[in-house]
This record gives sequence, C-alpha cells and structure tokens, in this order.
Amino acid sequence: MIKLNFETLTPLHISNGNQLAYNLEYIITTDDENNEYVAKLNMLLASKIMAKENLFNFYENYNFNKIIKIIENKKNIFNSDMFLYQIYAVDSFSNYLRNENRNGKKFIQEFINVNGNFYVPGSSIKGVLTTILNRDPNKNPLGINPNNPKILDKFVITDSNFIGPENFSVDIANRPPPINLITLDPGVKFTSSIRKLGNVSITNLRDKLSTYSFMQMNKAVKFVQKFKDMERTPKGATAYYTVLENLSNKLNLH
Repeated sequence: MIKLNFETLTPLHISNGNQLAYNLEYIITTDDENNEYVAKLNMLLASKIMAKENLFNFYENYNFNKIIKIIENKKNIFNSDMFLYQIYAVDSFSNYLRNENRNGKKFIQEFINVNGNFYVPGSSIKGVLTTILNRDPNKNPLGINPNNPKILDKFVITDSNFIGPENFSVDIANRPPPINLITLDPGVKFTSSIRKLGNVSITNLRDKLSTYSFMQMNKAVKFVQKFKDMERTPKGATAYYTVLENLSNKLNLH
C-alpha cells in the first residue's frame, strides 16, 4: 500500500451536482463574533419544526420569494441540531447575498459530502494521476497497459479521509456568470491510499508528477504572457502571471 499526502494550494471545489437554495435548503447563521455561516438544513427535522410552528397554511398558494421571506423572518426556530453542517461565509458572499437584486443568484454549488462529511473522491485523485502517469503507456505505465492488459496491473485509490467543515468556505467565483461555491481552503492537508501496487513505482510517480507539473505551468505562463504584454498598466493578466510565478517557485518547478 502507498499512502498519498496532499495539501491544497488554492481553493478546491469538487461538486456533487447539488445546488442549495437560499432559505429553503440553507440559512445564514451568525456566531458571537458576528462571523456569518452557511448552515445546510436537515430537511426532515426542519420540516417538522416548520409544521409545528405553523409557518405555512396549506390552503394558500406561495411564490418563491414569499417562502424565502417567511423563513428569513422565522429562522431563529432552527438550532444547530437541525444543521447537517455549517460553512464559513466570506464577506463578499455575505454582501452578495444581501443584495435584493440577486434573487435568482443565491444558489450554492455544494462540495461532495455524505450527510455533511466532506471528502475528496478517490476517482478524482485517480483521474488526475492516470492522466499524468499514463501519457506514454509504453514507458513505465501506471495501471493497465492497453497494449498488454493484465488484471493484476489494476490498482485502487481510496477516497480521502473525512475533512471537517471548518476547512471550507463559501465564496463567489468571479467568472461570467458568477457562481457561489463551497470550496476547500488552501493549506488543508488530507490523505488517500493506493491499495494495490500493480505497476506503481514511487520514483516513477514523483518523476512524472514533477515533469507534468513543469510542462503545464510553462504552458500557462506562456498563455498569460501574451495578455500581460498587451496591458498598458498591470491588470488581470499581470495578477495571473504573478500567481503562476509564485506557485512555480513554491513547487520548485524549474
């Protein structure tokens, strides 16, 4: 077995395909220091307390905005026992949420989890590694050699350990169109394991990861350089170029 140790360098988002609706599936809570959090509701428990408090008259028709307002005004009926998790909301997201003109933009793309237990899927890790390591299947291949497949060459990468919600944030990805994301923070460490060795070699793994990272970083730098040279004053391209340089230095990709 090979143990893999990872640390995030930038915010990381891996979607489970769900979008959380404001004041329907999540509410905003505040701690004693006025920090704001996104709290995902346990819908079964939340529905019970809403019925008990008679928040809704089932003979009446409600539109989306009216439901949101009712829950916003009565959200103090929910306590932490009714939350699947609470995630820190950065100021930009909180301000965005309070903008009354953003009624249709308050959904959050959820990070993959099981009942509030967040993790990085082994399939995502394996996909990254096999893309890098199987680029030339005729030279020290990882996994199955398509030219000479053998069942014994298979390997399994486990999901990561569970990662606590305190390691996540809700922020806005400022790309057109903007989208609200739950992201794993930079500097968070997690582990995974390769259960069967197959053709996996630690030396091969390190060498190919280093070579691939160097090649991809160079491609990114060359792409951004074209736009940086067009700027009369430092703007977005310069910022991207600086980030890439710092990342390359941190990873010692030279």
